[in-house]
Amino acid sequence: TTTTKPTTTEPLTDSPAMIKEKKAVLNTYKKVVNTANAIKPGFTKVQYRTMDKDDSAKLVLGSVEKNYPGYFISQADAEAAPIVSAKFSDMSLFLLENTDYACLLSDKNASEAIRKVEKAEQSDGSVKITIVLRDEENPAVTPADSKTPESFTSAMFPVVDKEEIKEKLVSRQSGLTTIKDVNLLYHDCTLEIVYMPKTGKVVSVTQTTQYDCVVTYDLGVFGFAIAADKTASGTVTDTAVYSDFVY
Repeated sequence: TTTTKPTTTEPLTDSPAMIKEKKAVLNTYKKVVNTANAIKPGFTKVQYRTMDKDDSAKLVLGSVEKNYPGYFISQADAEAAPIVSAKFSDMSLFLLENTDYACLLSDKNASEAIRKVEKAEQSDGSVKITIVLRDEENPAVTPADSKTPESFTSAMFPVVDKEEIKEKLVSRQSGLTTIKDVNLLYHDCTLEIVYMPKTGKVVSVTQTTQYDCVVTYDLGVFGFAIAADKTASGTVTDTAVYSDFVY
């Protein structure tokens, strides 16, 4: 399904020095993760997703976590059953479901797409890179076989289609609510990677994807609307931790 054109919601205020730094950090990150994607190390993945809801969302969304147990999973359950990807596997479980790349963001879009970057040496000789993206509304989904991202967020993070979310909510709407629209705001999407600079090998990656799901709905009884265009919101946090790399 085609989503609305992705919209970055924050103004661009980077200095030339900051643009240069963002490009440099992004290119280092891309080199490390795309190399890992190519050489196919083994690793362990722990991924969990939770949702915080406001009072209106508790009515509209109900027990959405129980309705979609394949998507929502607690941290404790995920850690109790980690996913192990064997060495030389197809890397479909690593960051992006893409056969060629683990990051598709071009450095020419670094300033527009990225809010901030950090790069710091660790006491053991490793280097930690942190990349935080700018907010983006309804980012389009990038196909798994694409080499060109459809949105900034999907170039680095897994995203969901707003129309797919709307379809699922409509199929389960209660007799009291009529779902009219869904808007997704991705924010504070953060990547933290630790790697060894001498070898370029990844030590660990933590990928945190967050989005606010705002649902517009009518409230009614027996088909009669008693309140129109009300909103409910919930925040989904999707965390994926990659560790124990085997080369």
